[in-house]
Amino acid sequence: MNINEERLIERFLELVEIDGPSKKERKVADYIKKCLEKTADEVVEDDAGPKTGGNSGNIVARVHGAESAPPIIFSAHIDTISSTGGVDPRIVDGYIKSCGKTILGADDRAAVAAMLEMAEVLKEEGLDHPPLELLFTVGEEVGLSGIKALDDSILKGRTAYVLDSDQPPGTIINRGPFGEKLLVEIKGRAAHAGAEPEKGIDAIVLASRAIARMRLGRVSEDVRANIGLISGGIATNIVPPSVSIQGEARGYSQEAVMEQVEHMWKCFEEEAFAAGAEVDFRNSRDYDGFFISEEKTIFRLAAAAAESAGLDVAAGSSCGASDGNFLNARGIEAVVLGIGYEGAHTVDERIAVSSLVSCCRWIVHIARCCHDSRG
Repeated sequence: MNINEERLIERFLELVEIDGPSKKERKVADYIKKCLEKTADEVVEDDAGPKTGGNSGNIVARVHGAESAPPIIFSAHIDTISSTGGVDPRIVDGYIKSCGKTILGADDRAAVAAMLEMAEVLKEEGLDHPPLELLFTVGEEVGLSGIKALDDSILKGRTAYVLDSDQPPGTIINRGPFGEKLLVEIKGRAAHAGAEPEKGIDAIVLASRAIARMRLGRVSEDVRANIGLISGGIATNIVPPSVSIQGEARGYSQEAVMEQVEHMWKCFEEEAFAAGAEVDFRNSRDYDGFFISEEKTIFRLAAAAAESAGLDVAAGSSCGASDGNFLNARGIEAVVLGIGYEGAHTVDERIAVSSLVSCCRWIVHIARCCHDSRG
């Protein structure tokens, strides 16, 4: 099969130049739908936009294939973590990068470009493949809101390949983390900071002491924890009577994650108790983890396709959540594929032209392998 590398690169450059951060993906969605007019047999947009406060829904494009084969899902998200306005992409020494003033948006527009080119190649060359569902989600960078709002009934396939990892093409992410959100409220006591500070209970100080005691960051090889948001206080001359803290814990073992949550709770509780303050600690499941054995068909087909595409095969894990977490939780077996972008979410983000091409070639081979293995 022949990947049209020039078209693929041009489409990627066009995609990153369309400004479409989370909740503002409308122009990107319209571009994708326009590209799909000549390759997809059906294009559906759901109501995730109004549900999540955005201006675009998730898009599902269906490409008819061999009726004897079950549908296969390929997925990518269309939003970026921040604006790409003025990105001015250029190719330097085999890498595509921005001008250095904005992110590039290869996360995850490289995947979008690869999926659109895959549809073109399959159609132009008349290659056999199973029915395909191309899923383009919104709001991934803001808590995976698009996939959370997706109507389960819109997808017919039970197997999905999610293109969304900085690991190199050929890497199959078959393990993803469990995640817990934390919301903490500490209630101290207000007092005049100049006249009688000793009558106050400083909620911010208590929070600081608790956080200083915590195991945070890379807690272990399997667990990560973070305090991300803190807000509180009234004025500089008032001992702060309250503070709100938001954080998270994530890891590959549900038990280990909950042990970390308990540790964080005890740090807050003990500091508050010692000072005579009150603390309200709440945690909730943000997403479920997953593990797909290398013996499973979904993994073996991706590995066989990578070998056919001349790529080095590797199993990988990621402590970053993805749409794959929610697909697995809904009974759709999913692995995440490496794309090979570097420096995501920074102005130094880049992707090698060879990685972009390899990613596209890989998923075309996956479609072909899924067809050849039917029955």
